[in-house]
Amino acid sequence: MLKKILFIFSLLLFVMAYATQTRALVRVDDSLYNDITIDKIKSFGDYYALLIYVDDYTNLKRLQTPQKDVEEIAGLLKSRYGFVETKIVANPSNADALIRELAEFRNKLQDDDNLLIYYAGHGSKDGFWQLKDAEKSIRVGWNKHLINIC
Repeated sequence: MLKKILFIFSLLLFVMAYATQTRALVRVDDSLYNDITIDKIKSFGDYYALLIYVDDYTNLKRLQTPQKDVEEIAGLLKSRYGFVETKIVANPSNADALIRELAEFRNKLQDDDNLLIYYAGHGSKDGFWQLKDAEKSIRVGWNKHLINIC
């Protein structure tokens, strides 16, 4: 599981690094950009993140690092990449809790804004997130297509 989390985190960092080259994403602490560049970048909208972690499971093994991982990523996204908001959702018990969070973002974001969704917790090999009430042997508490719902 740790290898999977590290892979996902590495992929996230690669995507962010690629975005800085191709879309000129501004880092908050970078003073090399002038006002003209910043105006051009604003056409990409603001950046938001929904960071979800589950470490306290009812029926599955408790995990040690998801909370720490998500908090570190939130800090990095805000301090280095200028994300407007990084909302952390801890231990959602079911998909309804996440649908509420996504609906809030849907109502808040403008057409040119960007939303990054990051999940840290148990998952299945075929792409399902396993939330707090997930069961090991049946797909209770497993969620795959939450984005399509909203």
